[in-house]
Amino acid sequence: MSAALVDRRVHMATDYNGGCNGAWIRHAPQKDWPVNRGLDKVLEVLQPIKEKHGAGLSHADLIILAGTAALEAASGADPGSFGFCPARVDAPEADPSLDVLAPRTYVNASVAVRDGFAVAGFTPAEGVALAGRPRSAAYIKGQGYSGTWGGAPGAFDNGYFKTLLGETWVESKSASGKAEFKAEGKGDIIMTPEDLAIRDDPELVKIAKGYAEDGAAFLKAFSAAWTKLVNADRFDGPAGNVCDDKPAPSLAVAAS
Repeated sequence: MSAALVDRRVHMATDYNGGCNGAWIRHAPQKDWPVNRGLDKVLEVLQPIKEKHGAGLSHADLIILAGTAALEAASGADPGSFGFCPARVDAPEADPSLDVLAPRTYVNASVAVRDGFAVAGFTPAEGVALAGRPRSAAYIKGQGYSGTWGGAPGAFDNGYFKTLLGETWVESKSASGKAEFKAEGKGDIIMTPEDLAIRDDPELVKIAKGYAEDGAAFLKAFSAAWTKLVNADRFDGPAGNVCDDKPAPSLAVAAS
């Protein structure tokens, strides 16, 4: 799922650059960006599947399909309920010009969150929903943080929002110097400055509270936002999208 999210994160709704189509995460410069550290191991796990299916399955489709299937399984959703629009293609080689898509750096976490939503073309509700995604502890530690917010391995629900809003957070730094926040009395539970920016934003925290109170509503919102995220660069002319005629996500999960 982390590979799918990072592969997609570079899409800019502001100028239509980047996205999942092409599986650029396999090539320089994207594979060498710090934000992608450790994702080569994920691609290695997927490689036998690619080899089994050969030209009939692109790396780009495989990354998104694997991430989507993992989310469905972890959330308890019916297989296929998140939806999947195939036929992505793979870029044959590196493109140095894509360095312009490297993740931006910010001094202010609130600006980072709001700008990230705007550049990607997400509404506040969509952006907050995606913030509640599962986070691999190995991946987060590879980014220099002490750990992650927690949650049962292999499970996906609205626990992120319950933790974000239910704990007292103490500003700290990781061993590598990353700014982070630790739950008071629970030093192994970590949130990033961007997480706390959601809590401290009057509009965004209202959305977060809604997701914390209604797990089914959160998963429905996440499913729709995820589908928008992974299909954003499937262009069909100047304004269309080849995935527009695909069925919308139909999520059926138990409330939490």
